[in-house]
Amino acid sequence: MFPREVEYVWRRRWSFMSTFYVIARYLGIALALNFWAFNANISMTPSVSVAVDSFANSGAFVSKIVGDMVMAMRVYGMYLGSKIILVILVVMISTRIGLGLALLVAIPGPQSGISATEYIVSGIHLCDPNINTNTSLPFAWDILSIVTNSLLFLLAVGRFIKHALDMQRMLHKWKVSDLMGVLLRDSIVYFFLNILATILFMISIWGSENLTYYSVVTAYMQNEASVLIPRLVISFRENHDEDRQTSRHGGGTMHRTVRSEKLVFERRAVTDDFEMETVDRASPPEELT
Repeated sequence: MFPREVEYVWRRRWSFMSTFYVIARYLGIALALNFWAFNANISMTPSVSVAVDSFANSGAFVSKIVGDMVMAMRVYGMYLGSKIILVILVVMISTRIGLGLALLVAIPGPQSGISATEYIVSGIHLCDPNINTNTSLPFAWDILSIVTNSLLFLLAVGRFIKHALDMQRMLHKWKVSDLMGVLLRDSIVYFFLNILATILFMISIWGSENLTYYSVVTAYMQNEASVLIPRLVISFRENHDEDRQTSRHGGGTMHRTVRSEKLVFERRAVTDDFEMETVDRASPPEELT
C-alpha cells in the first residue's frame, strides 16, 4: 500500500483529502499500537493507564470525525457538487463534531470522574480505568453515529441506483459486471460495513453483553482508521485519474465531472448498436418459401 500512498498522496498537490489521509493513516497506526499496549498485560501505573485510555478515546474521536468527513466528501463528489447535499453534509458533520467535543469534555476531560483501579496478576501490575458519570452524551453520540452513517449510506445508494438506471437506459439491459464495478467505485460496500459496525457496537455496549459482537466491531474499528479509510482515499484518487483519462479520450466538449461509468455505458451502447447494424447488413436475405 505504501507505493500507492507515495503515488497518490505525497507526489500530488496537497489538499484537505491529503491531510485527512495522513491523519487517518498514522493516527490509526498509533491507536492500534496504543490498543495493543493497553491489552498486552504490560505493567502500568494508574496515571499512565488513564493517559493511555484518554489517548484512545480522544484519538478514536478524531479518527472517526476524519472518516466521516472523508465519506462526506466522497458523497459530495458523487452528487457533482450539489449545494443542497453540501448544506446537509456540513450541518451533519458540524453537529457530530459539537456533540463529540461535549462528550470529550464530559468524560475523558478534566474533572470527568475517570478513576483507575490497580490489579496485580502474576506479578504484573494491571490498571482498569473506570468512568463515573451519569451523562447521557455517550448514548446520544451513538444514536447520532447511526443517523450519520445511515444518511451517508442512503445518499450513496441513491447515487448507485441512478448510475444503474443510466446503465440500463444506455445499454438496454442489465450487466452484472458493470453493476459490480459501479458498486465498488461508489464504495457502497464500505458505507454498508460502516453502518453495520456502528449498529453492532451500539448493541454490544447498550444491549445485553455479547463478546462476539464486541470482538468483531473492535477488530473492524482497529483497521478502519489505519487501513480502510486510507484505502478509500487512494481509491478516490485512482478513480479520479481514470475519469480524467476517459474524459480526455472522450472528446474536448465533454465536461470533466462526467463520470467514467456513463462514458463507458455510452461507448458500449454505441458499439453494440454498430455491431448489430453490421450483422444485419452482412446477413443474406432470407429465402421466401
